[in-house]
Amino acid sequence: MKPWPWKSWLVLLLVIVALVAGHSRLQSSARQSRAASAIGHPIPKETSESWTLAGLSVETPDGRTVYYANDGAQWRCLSYHGVIVDEGARGALVNALLGGEGVVRSTDPRRAADFGFFGRTWRVRFHGPNMMKDPGRDVLHAMELGKPTPGAGGYVRAVDAREIWSIDTDPWSPLSAGERRLPLLDPHVIPQSWPGPGGRVDRIEVAPASGSPHTLVRVSLERTPQELRAGLPGHAWKIERGSHRQDTGSQVESFARFIGRIPWSVAVDPTQASELGMDRPIARLRLHPREGAPAEIRVGAPVESGEIPVQNTATGCLFLLPPYFVDLIAPPAAVLQPGHGDPWTGGGGTAGTPSPGGAQRR
Repeated sequence: MKPWPWKSWLVLLLVIVALVAGHSRLQSSARQSRAASAIGHPIPKETSESWTLAGLSVETPDGRTVYYANDGAQWRCLSYHGVIVDEGARGALVNALLGGEGVVRSTDPRRAADFGFFGRTWRVRFHGPNMMKDPGRDVLHAMELGKPTPGAGGYVRAVDAREIWSIDTDPWSPLSAGERRLPLLDPHVIPQSWPGPGGRVDRIEVAPASGSPHTLVRVSLERTPQELRAGLPGHAWKIERGSHRQDTGSQVESFARFIGRIPWSVAVDPTQASELGMDRPIARLRLHPREGAPAEIRVGAPVESGEIPVQNTATGCLFLLPPYFVDLIAPPAAVLQPGHGDPWTGGGGTAGTPSPGGAQRR
């Protein structure tokens, strides 16, 4: 029997190599197909449920890292003067990442850019109780956000992982909510978490910059079902001085709404409170909820820039606001009486924004 020519052996070898490569590709494709068809969670529930979540950090696309922690009573931004966190936004972000379901779309690093993973992206880290003590920040897990998809959902992956997930929840919106601020910050002097679920302010003590102090008292009104359906309020505000009570104009409702939505744009280190005159305010407002401790809003004299320092003593947070806010925050009694105009809807920033004020805080 004649030996095969070397060319025949070469052809046979090439055929075998092609068959092995094809089988390998088929196996890889089958694995990716099985992974893509398996619905699951990017962070397994048994993993996240074992955490003691005490902090968050967000790395923004422009390279900043912002830290947040629970101080035992509420979440604060450690990177910006302890400003209170927007609980709605924080909860939406955490729930979207921990509760999102989806499938693995790719494990190929060469396709990462197709799903929005290129350059700087949003990164969210979950931290344990030793975040401020541990040199490694006690990171429990870190997620990277790719691009959102039209409608809802988008692509995420664990930092340094190959699996790119398509999820059905939206962690992008909570991060992008404040265009001119760091993400997740409550944009109000009185945070929306105060005074708590179902809370209601029943009494407002006002010490204006000009005029004598007065108190607004919320009194219940008997309304027929027809009146309630027509949108008439089930309460009224009265100006109280000693034992005397006086009616207020309809603008008092705008004032009550405004108090629940006082906006801020610049926060200040609370250790500067005394230097900025918070111990000798020119005006103040004290809000008494139906339940829980009151909150006092103090207004200081204008600083060199012309802005007024405003502090919420319930949170300790300190802000700088435009000077015209002093009379919007603590108006003289005459401004609240019948027949007076409504400065809160006639040019007070977000004064007309719906807010629970004297009704329920949502």
